[in-house]
Amino acid sequence: MASSSISSPLFLGLTFVDASNKAIKAPFKKILSNSGVEFQVSGKEGVGIDVVTDKMVNMIKKGIIDPLLVTKSALKNAASVATTILSTDCVINNLRVGDESNR
Repeated sequence: MASSSISSPLFLGLTFVDASNKAIKAPFKKILSNSGVEFQVSGKEGVGIDVVTDKMVNMIKKGIIDPLLVTKSALKNAASVATTILSTDCVINNLRVGDESNR
């Protein structure tokens, strides 16, 4: 029997759409959290938060990378990795000895 500490999307009762929405929003939330900026909705296309200045700016004119493109690339890469793992019988992973991030 599975323990209650399992945190897979199916165990938590999340649908694929719920899990996808959560994954898509995670980078945005993390960037805001790391910068200490409060979320604001502008309602204008191309306008967003510049976390360096804490101001609403035209993201394209300021040269800030398109966050949708970053998220889209991350999801494509994650889907590719998941497909590879599901289609093989084993996975080989390199663990760095002494690296604190492995714990």
